[in-house]
Amino acid sequence: MSVIWHADVVIIGSGLAGLSAAWHLRDQRVMVLSPSEEGGSSYLARGGIAAAIGNNDSVEAHVADTVRAGAGLVDRDVAEVLVREGMERMIDLFEMAIPFDRDAEGRLMLGREALHGRNRIVHAAGDDTGRQVTRAVREALMQDEARAPRFLPGRALELVVDEGRVCGVVFENAGQVGVVLAKGVLLATGGVGGLYQHTTNGPGALGEGMALAARVGARLADLEFVQFHPTALLAYVRPLPLLSEAIRGQGAMLVDGEGRAIMAGHPQGDLAGRDVVARALWARVGAGEAVFLDARAVPGFETQFPRAAEALGRLGLDAAQDLLPVTPAAHYHMGGVATDAKGRTNVPGLWAAGEVASTGVHGANRLASNSLLETMVFGARAAWDIGASTSALQTVSMTRIRELERAWSRGIEAAVDPGDVLERVGRTMWQFVGIERSEAGLIYAAQKLDGLRCEVGVYDPARLAIEAAQAIARAAHRRRETRGAHCRVDFPDRDPTLARRLFVQGGLASRVDEHPAVGATR
Repeated sequence: MSVIWHADVVIIGSGLAGLSAAWHLRDQRVMVLSPSEEGGSSYLARGGIAAAIGNNDSVEAHVADTVRAGAGLVDRDVAEVLVREGMERMIDLFEMAIPFDRDAEGRLMLGREALHGRNRIVHAAGDDTGRQVTRAVREALMQDEARAPRFLPGRALELVVDEGRVCGVVFENAGQVGVVLAKGVLLATGGVGGLYQHTTNGPGALGEGMALAARVGARLADLEFVQFHPTALLAYVRPLPLLSEAIRGQGAMLVDGEGRAIMAGHPQGDLAGRDVVARALWARVGAGEAVFLDARAVPGFETQFPRAAEALGRLGLDAAQDLLPVTPAAHYHMGGVATDAKGRTNVPGLWAAGEVASTGVHGANRLASNSLLETMVFGARAAWDIGASTSALQTVSMTRIRELERAWSRGIEAAVDPGDVLERVGRTMWQFVGIERSEAGLIYAAQKLDGLRCEVGVYDPARLAIEAAQAIARAAHRRRETRGAHCRVDFPDRDPTLARRLFVQGGLASRVDEHPAVGATR
């Protein structure tokens, strides 16, 4: 028999969105459910945090860059929330004494990445910002034992719903099934990069939060927009080590095997948008060419980018002497569970924040280094809204709980080899739902994923990842244009009639709804 826990709030995910929410919920009984302490993509973030804090910068300029990157689909109001409140959340981080990079006179060093019009990227320990910031927030949380959240190891399997309200989660840890019941549930499960063969994301980024939400009737949005980072280090490891855009910001260039600059013909050169650069590299790779990052002219590479240097060293490469083999890789999902600016979904009792959420702030293509900022701003906002909720802890039928326990216990016991399933999902998504897409390829992908779904049981944990992949493939099929990170080779232009976000409700039933997302009344 499994254990049943009770909490005011259960947060699913231990990345920066979840931890930020926990920080702002310190007066509540909070449980954080996660497979590992460092399972989120936040820990792997090699870029920095964009913030309009420079003397020559402004909220308006940062918002304008965010809107321009989003290819016509950014919700400007939400972008203003991100940038304006982002500066307040940066003050929170400064008070935690995080060792942000500073010059010899103690001033913050501000870098620049793709599509930013100003230097506004803050880094910590060079390209180790995500790890440094996330650890600092976690340590700050744990300093006050009486108010610290309880961390629970495990992965979510199903949201518990009673009388139309989400009131808990069924989870699994080491083959054992458990349940947490709570007044509110916050999804902070990250993105979908792990569904792809080549990815910079950790093993937990399988879209499972999105699938969990869809199963209880949550609206999803912008699923077709998957961002591919141009410069992952080509290596036989998973996830692929990321060579941060900041390296190109310091003068590194993308070159072919003959040393010729690949982006020379583009007005923004190597700092063009990620979608543009990723497609340029994809075309070269598709033609059988090798592509490289030439960072030999970057001064102090090992000091500025210690994580990248460490990854290169494991492969016997030296950035000061060698061309670095790179490949595009799945990196960030602009789509996910549709929420309002408070993190509310359309399902009472359920909030979402971070990469799993789709607020409209990124449009069709996220501006570089806006993601960690997003986790802090919308993690905090979701926490405040949950804290203001007056809902009482639901009384859930124990008969229902026991039914869920037995069903999932049997499902886990009979589950297929998840490694084999995910490898097949990854190959299908990379080849047919990746950087370039077509009608025939997307139909083929849908058929392959349908077949995989039929191979696993209803209570097989791998089914959540398959359902997330199916939802992305169907959304990509529906948007017949090329916009931002979504490239249809058979529809190469933007279609002005599709300059709107597309929503889906009903999970795989995929009812299309083009109206804006609205949070549920509570």
